[in-house]
Amino acid sequence: MLSDNLSNDGQVINRLRELVDQSVESTNTIIACSSHQLRIADDVLALSKLDSKLLQLAPNPAQVISLLSDIKKSYEAEAANQLVQLVTQVDPSLQELKIDWIMLDMGRVRQILVNLTSNALKFSRKRSVRKVTIRMGASVSPPTQALLGVNFVLSKKSYEQSRESSENQPVYLYFTVTDTGTGLTAEQKGKLFSRFSQASARTYNDYGGSGLGLCISQQLCEMQGGMIGLESQAGIGSTFAFFVKAYRTSCPEPLKSSPVKSSSIPRTDMVHPKSRISVLVVEDNVVNQKIMKMQLVKHGYQVAVADNGQEALDFIRSTRHWRENRNILDREVDLILMDVEMPILDGLSATREIREYEKNGLICDHIPIVAVSANARAEQMTQAIEAGMDDTITKPFRMPDLIKKVIMITSATAS
Repeated sequence: MLSDNLSNDGQVINRLRELVDQSVESTNTIIACSSHQLRIADDVLALSKLDSKLLQLAPNPAQVISLLSDIKKSYEAEAANQLVQLVTQVDPSLQELKIDWIMLDMGRVRQILVNLTSNALKFSRKRSVRKVTIRMGASVSPPTQALLGVNFVLSKKSYEQSRESSENQPVYLYFTVTDTGTGLTAEQKGKLFSRFSQASARTYNDYGGSGLGLCISQQLCEMQGGMIGLESQAGIGSTFAFFVKAYRTSCPEPLKSSPVKSSSIPRTDMVHPKSRISVLVVEDNVVNQKIMKMQLVKHGYQVAVADNGQEALDFIRSTRHWRENRNILDREVDLILMDVEMPILDGLSATREIREYEKNGLICDHIPIVAVSANARAEQMTQAIEAGMDDTITKPFRMPDLIKKVIMITSATAS
């Protein structure tokens, strides 16, 4: 009887393992398909803005090393699933030139890197040797073709470059993405940067794609004072490289005052002087509301929710931050996670009203607000900051990234 029970238990455990493995595989497939659809939608939107001359760069302080680490983090799982070795390299030139923080449109540079990395993984996944190497470096003059090992390809468009103070000399950030993929013939290389163009008629059937990524990447490079190029051999692999112009800057002040290190996520009770941090989640999507609340509570936060900007304002009026309640109520809001697009009152308008109330003294404290938006474009992020938000995070996001941002902002505010 005992042996029968143990046998049944073993079968149950094995079956559960199978179900978990199947669920993980299905989830990864869903994520991969969703990411692919999102990239195509982003490419079409970007191309439309470029054609209409509505796409604007929005440089912000950025730490250069984060570009490489973000890309690696984004593609580690995909590379592992395809059995592709993904390698990132930091060229010694970054340390030699002491380049840390620069003014850069991080979103647009990341968009170029995403296009090149996606292509490299895609065309390497069926090869006997599967390796993609991403290298980042810098120089004080425009990188040459010899330095990057590619031939630059110029578009027929011209772009007006932003002017910076002559005292602030530019630096040039460059990236190379090398793969062991299928490679390209001379004929295929000649049409690669044309819109809706792919290497051959079989490319879409074998690998998918829209044929827009490289055309868009080329224009984004040139808008930022750079160029893009390639070198490829059929049957051996390809190297794509680009550079952009940037300017040195210093670390933003809020980050300087924060004791949180980017390499780790401390426990909230070890970082905050208060026993419980109160977070107001302003989100019109009920599913997103529930997930964010559940995860934040799991990390030890006290969470309230509002369906739109108007409900957020009403909630603040019921706290001790409202002047009339200063000595009556104990309820507080330490941080607001504010969705941008909502009915009744959107996030930008609600933030402007909150900042106006603070300015007029109706709200007695500065309440930190983080924009939570599905729009990753730099100009939208700039609009959020200009409206009075303290920081931004883009959907979809990893919960550890959100928690790290919450800790950083609330710790800096407390100090």
